[in-house]
Amino acid sequence: MILSIAWRNIWRNKTRSLLVAGSIALGLWAGAFVMSFAWGLYQNNIHDVIYRQYSHLQVHHTSFGPDMDPAALLEDNPHWQTFRMQPEVRSATTRLMVGGMVRSGTGAGACVLLGVVPFEEAKQTELKSMLIQGRYFPKVKSPQVLIGEKLAHKLKVKLQQKIVVSFSDTGGNITASALRITGIYRSRNTALDERLLFTEKPMLAAMLGVDSNSFHQAVVLLQEDSNLESLQAGLLRVFPGTLVQNWKQLSPETDLIISSFDLYMYIVIGIILLALSFGIVNTMLMAVLERVREIGVLQSVGMNKRRIFLMIMLETVYLSLLGSPVGLFFAWLSIYYTGIYGIDLSKFSEGFTQYGFSAVVHPVLDTSRYYIIGLMSIITAILASAYPAFRALQLKPVDAVRKI
Repeated sequence: MILSIAWRNIWRNKTRSLLVAGSIALGLWAGAFVMSFAWGLYQNNIHDVIYRQYSHLQVHHTSFGPDMDPAALLEDNPHWQTFRMQPEVRSATTRLMVGGMVRSGTGAGACVLLGVVPFEEAKQTELKSMLIQGRYFPKVKSPQVLIGEKLAHKLKVKLQQKIVVSFSDTGGNITASALRITGIYRSRNTALDERLLFTEKPMLAAMLGVDSNSFHQAVVLLQEDSNLESLQAGLLRVFPGTLVQNWKQLSPETDLIISSFDLYMYIVIGIILLALSFGIVNTMLMAVLERVREIGVLQSVGMNKRRIFLMIMLETVYLSLLGSPVGLFFAWLSIYYTGIYGIDLSKFSEGFTQYGFSAVVHPVLDTSRYYIIGLMSIITAILASAYPAFRALQLKPVDAVRKI
């Protein structure tokens, strides 16, 4: 009986009830969509961290360090070849890596020159797909290099022009080489575009005076992130005494985003629901004060305070149950559509790419989070009903029935 009475009560003033349910729906839609947008933005960033920067695993000599010591080399071994053939490994390659200076006739700047194996690098990163001009390591006799669009603008150079890269070799001597630009790439991170240069590994090995099988960095892409820790331990056995790091250790700020995202979600949704709760309290309090005489009659005919409290609470829960599914449905619909077609932020892309974010965001939200948001909405409704229900319990039947 209480259930049916509560249901009928919310429709005594349809406009007010629909406004409250609509505000709940709008609030949940906004909260869910904002969270999906943020997670989509971070997913792009995580993708770039793994597939365009660090890979899942990296191996360096312990003395390589931030200064990129050219003499801190590792040697290829049969165990490495066996490791990279495991089914859990998607791709793997080795690189030479030196820090130095790059200059043209009109500019200069710091750079990191990577010596790569072209066909292996194409599997390891998305460098080939990022080319906007030129070709991906064409067969040419002269030393060649791929540079970022940002660096090309800075140095004011074009395809087929030469730049000079200088760095220290393994003996500590300064060496320099003129490299012809055969390709220009554009990534989502302008900071990297301005700094990273790619050339062929044998050429850089000759400049450093080392064997082409030597390398400064080994990188591994995995089929699934779930195997990360076990394969990291296995890679350390392949190269004992080296520094083996996963992408979470190489980019701790990205790992922090993932681990704290649920907390951010609870905070954002909680703030929205807190704002909605004031509206719910106000609406239910008005409903109670409009029905003072009715509540007094119910108390007079024997309805106890527990049932009156439950009736007011059920009315609030019903409003939440009306608004929440509608809001979450439209949130899912919005997220589904924008997840496919993306949200183009190209007008703000300059600022986004400086921090490694894509100009096109594809919102995404796990199914489990819809249930969490819906549950938080119902809990908020129950808590918001407490004060109006308490006010109803304070009414004295003798005074209430005389209320006009």
